[in-house]
Amino acid sequence: MEGNGDSMTRRAVRYGVAGVAATVLYLAVVAAFVELGWLGPVVAAAVATGVVIIFSYTVNRAWIFPTDRSHASAFTRFVLASGLSMALNTGLMHLAVHILGWRYWLGLGLATVVVPPTNFLVNHYWSFRPRA
Repeated sequence: MEGNGDSMTRRAVRYGVAGVAATVLYLAVVAAFVELGWLGPVVAAAVATGVVIIFSYTVNRAWIFPTDRSHASAFTRFVLASGLSMALNTGLMHLAVHILGWRYWLGLGLATVVVPPTNFLVNHYWSFRPRA
């Protein structure tokens, strides 16, 4: 809640740190499962995505967006916001590659510039918004 001295800038920086940590966790979980021979890459990626969603929700709620919203409400909204991010990311890549004719790495750049800030705002103003 904004009244506890957390500025939007501080939250955005924390969000970035949490995003980097989530990426490292994702890569580590996939690599561990694959390299240890426990899972194939596709299943490992799915498991890692689940781990990262739970990790990200926990970090976002505790460190970035403290809220009085119930876990059931906030987690449901967080998962929906994550789905929106996935759709936006996919749509931007389609736009870049198939409509604009860009190389895929330019699409990655576009998505990197657009998706995280959008997801931050959705989480700030909706997923973790304090109850009215």
